[in-house]
Amino acid sequence: MRGEIFNKNNLLVLLILISIFSFFFGFYFEENSAGGGKADFNNTWRNLQMFESNDLFTALSLTASNDSNVFQSSRIPGVYIFHKLFNPFTENIFQFKLSVTLLSLLVPIFFYKALTLRFQKVEKINLALISCLLLLSPYFRTSAFWGNEENFGLLSLILSYIFLKKYLSTNERNFEISYLIFLGFFSSLCVYFDQKLAFIPIVCLLMILKSQKESFDKIILIIIYTIMSFPILYLFNLWGSILPPIDASGRGMSLYSYNFQHIGYVSSIIFFYLLPFFLSDISQFKNLFDIKIKSNRLFFLTSFIFILYFLFFHDLNKELSFGNGVFFKLSSIFFTNQIYQKILLSLIFIISFFVLFNILKKDFYNYFIFIFLVFASIIYKPVLQEYFDPLIIILIFTFVLTRFSFKSSSLIISYFYFLSFLIFSNFYYYKLCLTSPFC
Repeated sequence: MRGEIFNKNNLLVLLILISIFSFFFGFYFEENSAGGGKADFNNTWRNLQMFESNDLFTALSLTASNDSNVFQSSRIPGVYIFHKLFNPFTENIFQFKLSVTLLSLLVPIFFYKALTLRFQKVEKINLALISCLLLLSPYFRTSAFWGNEENFGLLSLILSYIFLKKYLSTNERNFEISYLIFLGFFSSLCVYFDQKLAFIPIVCLLMILKSQKESFDKIILIIIYTIMSFPILYLFNLWGSILPPIDASGRGMSLYSYNFQHIGYVSSIIFFYLLPFFLSDISQFKNLFDIKIKSNRLFFLTSFIFILYFLFFHDLNKELSFGNGVFFKLSSIFFTNQIYQKILLSLIFIISFFVLFNILKKDFYNYFIFIFLVFASIIYKPVLQEYFDPLIIILIFTFVLTRFSFKSSSLIISYFYFLSFLIFSNFYYYKLCLTSPFC
């Protein structure tokens, strides 16, 4: 038995080392496993130079420009403010990309810290392997290697969870106030780096309000969030939208235009990341399609209405040539006939809906987080997998309350699942970029 444990631990260590080595290997060879790394970097570098060559208030006013040659991003420019104030390596392209790559390594490091806080009885080597799954994410890697924006929001999210966990678990007054201030700061930074992470401060605030902590603490957190919201509200007023003007128009954001098909696409993307973790505990799905259960009947009816809409009223010809997640791409690879493509996607949507429903039920925060992510997507386009990778992995091991199997065999299966996805993404986008000007 001792020898078996030793062999399993050796294998886990080997997989961890492979992840770390492959990450630096990918940087050296300028890996572009998300497809848009180089094109996105062109925007990032131009945005960065605009902030570097202007004072802060002038640069912020220029983000409202309708000229894509001045500023183009879909996010609040918190990352550019960070680089302007704290990153000394912004004059040289290689040094800048290297600095973002090294800073991105803080994400799996702090993710491991968050895992040890939540799963204190799980072996540390198993948690280390889970944290290294982020190093296999095509989108995390591409954002790191090409100096792009996404990973800073992920780091803020993880730090928010760490300080939330520490605050709720301590009774020492001096530490409580310190943890609370850091929680308010980093959860606010989530929005400064990526406005789709706005659910993080909301969830943190709700958890604190529901806790048995002192009323004074709750007032302090509300004051912090109020103060931290002023610059964001200023930008939204400047832009006339929650996105900069050039991206708001390009993404079709409108109060009168909705993309209901995104409910299916986003659910299937989330399902893709949940699948390897929860297949190891099939028992939680034993009543998955049992229509005798009242809640299942109601959910089945709602899902059936959506599938009817998707099959008979949604036109796949109106979809953009990119986005919508891995299952949409696979359906287009397997079938050229749109009827067959819709049938396959509908089956995937149904499975995704019911798996998510069974995983999330009976917990308000689970519902709130995933409903926010799913339904926020109907007001913009396109839906890109990079918006959820590796965000979903981080969420299910931090803010989302559910069950896991930490057996070494289950974790190894999950590891190779995501490794296979990384390899597939590299081949897919390498082939696509041979003919596409957007890579």
